[in-house]
Amino acid sequence: MDLQKQKETPKQKVMTLNAEQMFRYCEKNASDVFMLDLTDYSLQKNVVEQTEDREDCPLFHQIYRAIEEMEELGTLEITDKTIYDKLIIIDFDKVFRDDIYANNDLTQLKRKEKLDNAQYLVENGLDILFEDGKDKIHFEAFDKSGSMSRTSRISFVADELREELDKRLNLGMDFTQIDYVDSKYYAYRGLYLSSSKRICHEDIDLNESTVVIIKDERMREYKDLKTGDVAEKPFTDRKYDRDIPSIGTAEVEKIAKVDDEREEIYWKFDEKNCTEDKKNKLPSLYVDIPFDGMGFISPTYAEKLNEALGISGATSFQIRMPFVKGMLHTVDVHGFLKKYNKHGNKEKLVYEDAFGCERDLNNAQIFITESMFKALKWIKQYLKNNNAEYESNKNDPMKFYFAKFEEFDHGLYISATNLSYGKKAITHLNYQVINTLKFEKKQQFDALIKKHRDYIKDPIKFIREYGAAESEDNASLARTVIPNWKKAVLKNEKLRSDIYIKSQLQNIQKGLLTQLVEGKIIVEGQNRYLCRDLLPLLVSLLEKYEDAKDFYYTYLFTGFYMPMDGKDSKAEELELGHLSYYAFFRNPHLSRNEQALLRRFTETDEETYENNVHVTNVSYEKYMEFYKLYEKYFGKLTGIVMVPRGSAVPLILGGADFDGDLVKVIYNQEVVKAVAKGRTYEEESGENKKGIKYKYYKRRLPVIKIPDYKDQNDNVNEKEQNNKDTSKKKDVKVPWSHIINTFSNKIGLISDTAISIGQKEYGRGNESEIEFASKEPSCAKCTLLTGLEIDAAKNGKHPNLDTILKKDIEKSSYISFLHNFKKLKGQSNYSIDRLKVNEGSKKEESDIKYIEFYVTAEGTKARFKLTDDGTYINELPKVFKESLEEYKKAFTDNTRKNAKKVTHSFFEYPKNLSEKEKKAIEEYKKACRSVLDYYHFYANIFLPRLRNEKEKNFYAPENIERNLFQIYDEETAMAIRQKVVPSICRKIKESVSNQNSIETMIERLEEEQWVLLPQKERDKALTRIIGNEVKPVAFEEEEIKFLCHFNQQGYKMLWLILSLAAGPQYKSFGTFKDTIEKGKPYSEGDNIKELDKSLENIVCDYYNNSAINTEAKIYKVCLSELREISKSKELERKLKISALYELTEESAQYRKFFWDTFWWDNLDKVIRKEKKDVK
Repeated sequence: MDLQKQKETPKQKVMTLNAEQMFRYCEKNASDVFMLDLTDYSLQKNVVEQTEDREDCPLFHQIYRAIEEMEELGTLEITDKTIYDKLIIIDFDKVFRDDIYANNDLTQLKRKEKLDNAQYLVENGLDILFEDGKDKIHFEAFDKSGSMSRTSRISFVADELREELDKRLNLGMDFTQIDYVDSKYYAYRGLYLSSSKRICHEDIDLNESTVVIIKDERMREYKDLKTGDVAEKPFTDRKYDRDIPSIGTAEVEKIAKVDDEREEIYWKFDEKNCTEDKKNKLPSLYVDIPFDGMGFISPTYAEKLNEALGISGATSFQIRMPFVKGMLHTVDVHGFLKKYNKHGNKEKLVYEDAFGCERDLNNAQIFITESMFKALKWIKQYLKNNNAEYESNKNDPMKFYFAKFEEFDHGLYISATNLSYGKKAITHLNYQVINTLKFEKKQQFDALIKKHRDYIKDPIKFIREYGAAESEDNASLARTVIPNWKKAVLKNEKLRSDIYIKSQLQNIQKGLLTQLVEGKIIVEGQNRYLCRDLLPLLVSLLEKYEDAKDFYYTYLFTGFYMPMDGKDSKAEELELGHLSYYAFFRNPHLSRNEQALLRRFTETDEETYENNVHVTNVSYEKYMEFYKLYEKYFGKLTGIVMVPRGSAVPLILGGADFDGDLVKVIYNQEVVKAVAKGRTYEEESGENKKGIKYKYYKRRLPVIKIPDYKDQNDNVNEKEQNNKDTSKKKDVKVPWSHIINTFSNKIGLISDTAISIGQKEYGRGNESEIEFASKEPSCAKCTLLTGLEIDAAKNGKHPNLDTILKKDIEKSSYISFLHNFKKLKGQSNYSIDRLKVNEGSKKEESDIKYIEFYVTAEGTKARFKLTDDGTYINELPKVFKESLEEYKKAFTDNTRKNAKKVTHSFFEYPKNLSEKEKKAIEEYKKACRSVLDYYHFYANIFLPRLRNEKEKNFYAPENIERNLFQIYDEETAMAIRQKVVPSICRKIKESVSNQNSIETMIERLEEEQWVLLPQKERDKALTRIIGNEVKPVAFEEEEIKFLCHFNQQGYKMLWLILSLAAGPQYKSFGTFKDTIEKGKPYSEGDNIKELDKSLENIVCDYYNNSAINTEAKIYKVCLSELREISKSKELERKLKISALYELTEESAQYRKFFWDTFWWDNLDKVIRKEKKDVK
């Protein structure tokens, strides 16, 4: 199909509800489902967590088409609220994670209550009455992306659209005819929710000819020369991970039932030697899917993708299509095949695809491996059961796929490109990695963090080397634009005294200080997409083996290949060459078993090469020929790091695949040494054919391989059991078992435990080497258990953690400190500048010294117990304290030094301005001042007051609960809270009228002197207090008894329940607006009226709908208006720059507008003209 151009659709407003708050405030309606009434602002304020302007994703487009289909529309006019009442998100994080590890009875009762409510919500959905007050809409649990799963969120979709959406998302296939595992089905459906951009380009045609599903591992027949038997082997001859001394794995010991939905598996840990690769004398491990998640795209189509995305230079693309996920790398496949397909068909590049269909690769533009194409088996099974549909598509499954692709208007989506990676020379090491590193001396650790501390002292150096570049942690489609103020201060460092630039430099320092204490240390290195050697995959497309076999010695064997855009200046600076090792890490990182060292396949001189050949006897000429081959076909893939075909690195790094997994490639040699000395590797010596001795690192620790539960339990056919239930009903809803297994995980607990275990296992001066097969807790076991816990989301089999959760393991002081520091950061009055430090010791234990950080004496304190043992993460709070003191001293000194206001002469007005110019300047400043005044009013006055009103707390539910547990035992208290209190509350609400408000009831409560009434008079007084004479409240005997029970402050119950029935009271936006209008600026002009209206809508959206990023939206609207004003031709641009600079001299907030209003080319010219920097 042709992907025609379409206009950009607006971001969609999507509401997120807080499940815990919903269970607290929302009752079940007549249909016995939870009901949320958004016309009740008080209810909305407590239940709506946020309303977000979400980026495009494939699901949104399908919702648009489904609306058109259901409502029989032509072309739907899409606004920012098109799906507002069609799709919501519910956040279950507090339900599954709050107090999840507490063992007391009360906590477990509360958790069970929340889980029961969550199950009811997932299985029965909810009704929502939106703000327009029209008919309520029923929502059902739907899909979730990977990131949503990690934060315990799931989408709910309007029930009226659900059937149509299921049909469209499933390509019209009836999944009751298909065997599938819930976890895989919902994981692949979740791809539709990935934030991504739809590709619309008239020259990109997607069909069964242009998109080919290539085999993950192409096989060939061969004849055993000894036996004469015919067998199969990989077309490119090898598929092994090599250099693995042993693997750490586990076997099922026993299975225990946790509850109706979950089982817990007890695992027996074991260490096994790997099979020896006899030919190469290296321990090896068979790889099932060597190219998991990666494919190719032609340079022609890659160029079109760049055009469609409005970017340039992207060569690797993370893609989404129906049931397709992975990375496409730009490679000249056609050029390669044309050159090397010597024995094959010259006119037709014949290839049998993963479905067994013959394809002509001359027509192919996108090459997707079968591991990327998640629906391969499902389509095969569906077409097998629907022969007529199979035949109608000429027995071609891909023809069927693209027929449905076009019928349901699916598209190719790009979620990320390589442009965010490979351009900068430094990255971060987190505290998990630092916990596993072995520094032989403290000086080695000090050397590692020196660069980070230097950046705190000199933030301009940080910007120059790192801070002006892209964000390393957030994949994006394009390079991040460097703001003007950074360009300016890099050009002229004396601009550091500018009021806004000074504040931004301080913010950078504060950010670096925070990263330091939280264990995010800057080191030399890069973040890259992990990729296995692409050459064997490319070679596998050759028609004949005679052509493929010549490449065997060309593949990467020992070094990694990392294409660069130009020279690698950081490697040159650090003098890293052909023999240098680099360290590889990936998050999460819990043990030394997850560390890897590799040398680099890079250009080198002949002498260095010849003196150190030790794995292959390839000549220098051949080596450089191979290198140039990689540079030719893969040299532009500057966002990837390519590991050898036989490298165990993907397995070492937590079983990483190649569909977009990021790894850290560390240049810093202190880190490399710390890995090499930490028992992961041992240094070996060898001698080459010239008799020259060399040294290299050989792996020593076992590689952790996560066992597959199903492989070990042939009697348990999970897939059949899973589908036994779902195939009975046509309308397959999201199973609760899938939700609880996805959201209930203990990965965070395992990670924290690994840090605690590491204090002893990897501690300074007292390391203990723990056998993997032993029953002793170890970090390596934490690595394996984390993998099993992740797999539990798929198979429901959570691992038992008793092995690592032994009582004698002392919780890491740093982890406790880190949790408290995050709480400290969450305080409204927190800032680095206000942070105070105290050193001391516990009164009862004078030998225990500590540092604590706090803002106010009565607020949260982050206390760290000082220690000289454990790992080097224990040095981080100490270093933070030192750096914080240095920062504050430098700040004080600079404040004194720069107390005088500085004006930069290149922004001053020229001399001898004409009267006309002076008048024009004043008119321009007046127009700009109006915008700044409105910005100040909305951002600094109106919005903070709205925020204060929204943040008013409503304590009635908590106070009722507290009183109940004081009066009754836990089970009785829970039963009353769940049944009696809601019933009383509902009856009180039914008695409310214009003449009988809850406020009136509370007044009568006081008049009756409820607190002092004798027991026998309370039931009659209760009737008078509620006061509905037309229809008296029919309280049940149990309810009357409860309200009249005054033991242990029971007299408060009626007042609290009346308060609960009244609900939290908030002013309407209109009322609030009326009270604040007097402080509002006034300016004439249609543009100002429109600006005022836009800003009012923004803050109203925040107040009424909990919209996020409000400050940024206010700024963006005002900036747009300033840019429009600055387009005026009545005043030359240089004078506008001078005028706005003068206008914004008193405020850093205003000065930000100055730096963002003008294009850099215009500012650059002004700054360049000035020879004398400061006047």
